[in-house]
Amino acid sequence: MKVTGIMSSPVISVARDTPMRRVAALMREKRIGAVVVVDADGALLGLVTETDMATVRRSVPFSLKLAAVIYGMRPPTPAESAELMAMAARLTAGDLMTSPIESVREDQEASEVAALMLKHDRRHVPVVRDGKPVGIVARHDLLKLLLRP
Repeated sequence: MKVTGIMSSPVISVARDTPMRRVAALMREKRIGAVVVVDADGALLGLVTETDMATVRRSVPFSLKLAAVIYGMRPPTPAESAELMAMAARLTAGDLMTSPIESVREDQEASEVAALMLKHDRRHVPVVRDGKPVGIVARHDLLKLLLRP
């Protein structure tokens, strides 16, 4: 089976400067776990996942004042929570994205994308044509391999 037989399409994409809140709203609205980040020409730049958005250490700029909270050494005070939310509100897809990111072509075997996902511990892999995303394979899409006759 080819990647086209298991991928989800069309892929949901955002620009590098898309605010984190908009990315989160899109993911919630579309009920997806990742969006691809593209440049002005539609070429793949990276990937933002739910994990990227939830990982405080990665997404919130480091601050000595908030280090104990960021590293989970103590819960935040209400003022610190507000400060963390304000910091997070300034983040964009470009700040959050994983880049470079592995991708696959439509004509590759689905087993190749499965092997790639396992090897690199990825939950989502963009599918590209001429460097532009045309779909995405999520781990749950791999179940389609088990359902084939």
